Amino acid sequence: MAVLNSAGFFRERNAMVENSQIAHHSVRFGAFEVDLEAGELRKNGIRIKLQEQPFHLLRVLLEHPQQVITREELQKQLWPGDTFVDFEQGLNRAMAKLRDALGDSSDNPRFIQTLARKGYRFLAPVDNHDVPVLTAVNKPDSITASTTAPATMGAVRWSRMGQTVVAAVLLLLVVGGTTWIWKLRSRSLQRAIASPPIRSVAILPIANLSGDPSQEYFADAMTDGLITDLARIGIFQVTSRSSVMQYKFVNKPLPQIAHELQVDAIIEGSVSRSANQARLDVKLVRAPSDRYLWVQTYERDIRDTVALQNDVAEDITQEIAAKLNPEQKSRLPLDRRIDPQAQDDYFQGRYFWNKRTEEGYNKAIEHFERAIQTEPKYAQAYAGLADSYALLGSWPNQTVSRSIAMPKAKAAAIKALELDESLAEAHTSLAFVEMHYDWNWSAAQKDFERAIELNPSYATAHQWYGFDLLAMGRVPAALSEIQRARELDPLSLIINTDYCEVLHYAGQIDAAIQQCRKVLAMDPKFTLARHNLGWLYMEKKLYPEALQQFQTCARDGGMWFMADLAAGYATSGKPREAHRVLDELIKWSRNGQNLSDQMAVTYSALGKRNEAFAWLETAYKERSGSLILLRFAPSLYPLHSDPRFADLAKRIGLPQ
Repeated sequence: MAVLNSAGFFRERNAMVENSQIAHHSVRFGAFEVDLEAGELRKNGIRIKLQEQPFHLLRVLLEHPQQVITREELQKQLWPGDTFVDFEQGLNRAMAKLRDALGDSSDNPRFIQTLARKGYRFLAPVDNHDVPVLTAVNKPDSITASTTAPATMGAVRWSRMGQTVVAAVLLLLVVGGTTWIWKLRSRSLQRAIASPPIRSVAILPIANLSGDPSQEYFADAMTDGLITDLARIGIFQVTSRSSVMQYKFVNKPLPQIAHELQVDAIIEGSVSRSANQARLDVKLVRAPSDRYLWVQTYERDIRDTVALQNDVAEDITQEIAAKLNPEQKSRLPLDRRIDPQAQDDYFQGRYFWNKRTEEGYNKAIEHFERAIQTEPKYAQAYAGLADSYALLGSWPNQTVSRSIAMPKAKAAAIKALELDESLAEAHTSLAFVEMHYDWNWSAAQKDFERAIELNPSYATAHQWYGFDLLAMGRVPAALSEIQRARELDPLSLIINTDYCEVLHYAGQIDAAIQQCRKVLAMDPKFTLARHNLGWLYMEKKLYPEALQQFQTCARDGGMWFMADLAAGYATSGKPREAHRVLDELIKWSRNGQNLSDQMAVTYSALGKRNEAFAWLETAYKERSGSLILLRFAPSLYPLHSDPRFADLAKRIGLPQ
């Protein structure tokens, strides 16, 4: 490498100082410092993440402190005339992100004042600092032998010697500095190699810091929104709600939680809500080391919750991975202000829907319908309505018949997609109705695949699509989808139970038994897992064990599981007990309960084929959801050889 001599070094240096403007320019206000050249914002020396557009906005305001900058002027500065963008929305989002970074509030501003219908003013005193990187050295005057006195010549000789010494020192500093920088970069690279990339995250339940327990639904809604938005972006795997909600009010070390959920990073946060404002604090933690990677505070108008959730999801993604491209940004829900009352009803609807009870679904429907009355174009509220009716209609209930619930679910899902085609939840609910009620298999497959494309981390879409594939006889593909759902929602009782069921239908009986036992270890009162375990014992002819499971199901789950007990009695050689249970089912059926599936199962076990097929025909007219797995139900194995069975399967659209 060529080394510049001292005279050459100074000529290069002086030319650089002469031919350049200020090499470094910083602005200070309060505890903040803005490096305008590097494009960085620091608070008390610590760098604060700020995206390009909000930083540009800050720069414009700092150039004219104490002056009103109109929105029109900001439009010219931030978005040139040939830029196609929704300026109003873009400026509002940039300003919101800037205020978040500064910890400022529009209601009580310390830095940026909003002037309604005019623009903005930067309030704080601004201190400008122009700091040259190299300090200029005055050039010595021209010196000749005839005019220079001896003392002056000595000074010149000393000056030249000093320059030589200084040059040598500077060269040593340059070489040493280069070595130091190389070492830093080497260490940074080693740390990067030592820290594997983040490929999976879990958002723990956001804490409610409002001091009002009745606002718990709002904190849960913020959790749901962030999970959905991050999952939609599709860059990394996001753990589903039902798994993370099990850590609400649970005090465990973050590395332990991450290990249980099998994720690389944890996101935790807290929210407080006043009359018109919501404040959200978010932290990103690398799971194994329990090291904070990123911390940010957001404060927004309560009507801008959708935009707030979008911003947080985008910031987290950029912190973990990279800047979002336009296609990834388009996956986030449409930014629009929502009437606070409509938003409250939507949040409360989701709160009750997540209880997964008949009462919860009915309360959710009330809230979603109120939200729609207030905001007729509220796509998410229609999607919530579709989800509620779909689940209410998928299981016998006391309030809404299946023939009413399923068409309502379909209509609501279609309306949601008319308003926002990107809602994976609406596609999933529509596909569920098409599979479970319409038996329109091609349409169901199309909507399930579209839902998964829109939100690859939506566990419910994978779960339900697994049963669509199972009905079509594609057992390995069904098993793969259910396994994917378990990865996304590892602590979900229903998904783990469905996995047990699909293992059963795939012929992996022992593995299915082990899986059911795991679910019951998680929750001994989860009746569906016990129901599946009973039928697995029946497959292995372990009749006493099977009857024990069925008796517990009938005791805890009521009449919906009585048919299992009747079938168990009949198959194990106890017809008297089986008929006693059958008499109870007949009474309930005469009282208007839809028990056609259970009646068919009982008569099949008793060997009464004609009665069994009569009830299957009733189930067909009712479009019973259990018929989609007609070929797999162990209780109906005795009917497979009858031609009427093949005819029924054909009418449902099942493969021959």
